[in-house]
Amino acid sequence: MRLAWPLFLSLAVAGGCDGGAPVPSPHPRLPPRATDDPARMEWRGLLACADCEGIDMRLQLDRADVPRYELVERFLVRGGEERFLERGRWSREGRMLRLQADDGAERVFAIEADGRLSMRDAGGAMPAGPGRTLDPVTPPTPP
Repeated sequence: MRLAWPLFLSLAVAGGCDGGAPVPSPHPRLPPRATDDPARMEWRGLLACADCEGIDMRLQLDRADVPRYELVERFLVRGGEERFLERGRWSREGRMLRLQADDGAERVFAIEADGRLSMRDAGGAMPAGPGRTLDPVTPPTPP
C-alpha cells in the first residue's frame, strides 16, 4: 500500500492539469506486464559465470499489497544444472530496484530506459564484465 500512494498522488496531480502535454518522468517506466496477471512482471536472462557455462536467471515481481519477488537461478554445469530459489520483498527507489531476500541477502538492479534490468552492487554501481542484464518477458501473443 505504501507504494500505491505515490502513484495515486502523481496520477491525481496529473489529472488536475488543464489538458497540457504530459510531463515525461525522469525515471524509466517498468515494462508492461509480463503475464496475464497485471500485478506480476517478469524478466529473464543468461548471465556470465566464471566457473560454469552460464546462469539462467528468472526474476518475477508481484505488485500486491506486500510487494514480493521470486528469483530462480539455474547454474548451467556440464551434465546438468544447479538450481537456487530466492524469495523476499522488493522496493523501487527511483530507477533502482532493491530485492531484500527473506534470509537477509540484498540484490540491486537498475531499470534501464528500454525496460531491461542491469545488475548493480549495493551502492548502485555497475560491476565490470558483460552478461549482467535481464530482459523483460513479454506475454505470448494470442493465437
